[in-house]
Amino acid sequence: MSSFLCDKSNRILHSPELLPCVLVITRRAHREIFLIRNERGLHLPKTQIPKGERPAPHLVRQARLQWHIDGICLFRARARDRQLRHYVLEAVCAEEADSGGGEWVAADVAGGKLSIDEEVDALHAALSDARAYSVGGSERPFANFGWLEELRNWIRGELSSWGWQLQPGWEQYAMGPEFCLVRFETTGPALWFKAVGGRHLREFSIATTLAPLRSRSLPRMIASHPSWHGWLMLEAGGSDLGQVSGIAPWERAAQSLAALQIESIDLSGSLLAAGSTDLRLTYLSHSIEPWLVTINDLMTAQTVATPRALTAGELQALAESLDLACDRLSVLEVADTLNHGDLNPGNVLVHSTGAVFLDWAESSVGPPFLTFEYLLALLRRLRPGELREYELVEESYLTLWREVYPRALLEEARRWTPLLAMFAFCLNCPGWRDGREGVTTATGKMLRSMARSMYFEMLRLHGN
Repeated sequence: MSSFLCDKSNRILHSPELLPCVLVITRRAHREIFLIRNERGLHLPKTQIPKGERPAPHLVRQARLQWHIDGICLFRARARDRQLRHYVLEAVCAEEADSGGGEWVAADVAGGKLSIDEEVDALHAALSDARAYSVGGSERPFANFGWLEELRNWIRGELSSWGWQLQPGWEQYAMGPEFCLVRFETTGPALWFKAVGGRHLREFSIATTLAPLRSRSLPRMIASHPSWHGWLMLEAGGSDLGQVSGIAPWERAAQSLAALQIESIDLSGSLLAAGSTDLRLTYLSHSIEPWLVTINDLMTAQTVATPRALTAGELQALAESLDLACDRLSVLEVADTLNHGDLNPGNVLVHSTGAVFLDWAESSVGPPFLTFEYLLALLRRLRPGELREYELVEESYLTLWREVYPRALLEEARRWTPLLAMFAFCLNCPGWRDGREGVTTATGKMLRSMARSMYFEMLRLHGN
């Protein structure tokens, strides 16, 4: 933990793996600012957070450890210095006397007491942002002062019928003006409140559409907060797939996935209306030709000799195989189901009797075996070379499906799904419909790589 701290003079101890941060910690509706005193005068608090990780848990933890402040992250403020990140926190225990060596200063005079001009600018920018967010009101609720207590009061009301009481303990995992993820302790099970906005707004509609299933493969929603696009869930428990050992947890995850997809068969229309991506066979089929145009251009633009760019003839053969795969699955008439478009280890929690799947913002509706291919790809990455294990996981997944469809039909569907799963993944990449100019360099490289993988899968399918 000490590697995240500043020295005793509030100077950041730089590390290539850590991001330096300046904090604007406020209380009493932003009327007071917390400042640190050292030999050079008063300063804004500073700390560091690990690269690639969510800032909120680390910032809240450091406020507690370094300055004994129970704070909640509100938003990331504007900053002239792009090397420094500026975050605004609210001290939720406004009357706390122990300030960890710092002092509270009235906001209207705090700028004049700071010793460094850049910090004065940072403070003014943060308070200006706070005022702007307060004008937005409910549109950006989690940047506003006092939202945590408002949320806690709402939760208390929702818990009255459950016989549980909200406890003081809470942990913030994500922050943002429109986004929230907080864990709360109760006298019963722990609860999670999640709220979304912006491009993730559809997750609220998808989550509330899935809630009536009462599926054991989903977190149990106990209340929703429509004006904040948020919902309250029971803690799912379990370990994520990146932390488990042995193959048994993967088998349970595969079986739970099959159960959830079978349960979702009748919800396809509602999920599409809620915002799930359309990956049904008709859409896949109609996307082949425009995708072929873009991938042809990307291959032509490749500037390196290896790996080899696919020729126009090879790509045309691939497009014909994709069209054939869509036709074959269409003839089989396998029902469309819920699919998960962001199946990373942290989104699958495995417990002793099954698994729970989290974060459905990237959900889709289409052939059910697409998601299972992504689960297999994850398994191969985390447990490479274990061919027998892959077979066991596939058997666990197909066991429940054999109660719905004949074995021969499932085998034929599974034969064509790997190719379509890679294609569906490509279709979810941003910008490809705008041609070569619409994709970034990194996305273009990835699309070329996926096209080569699809081409090799096509050769396998046809026995070459």
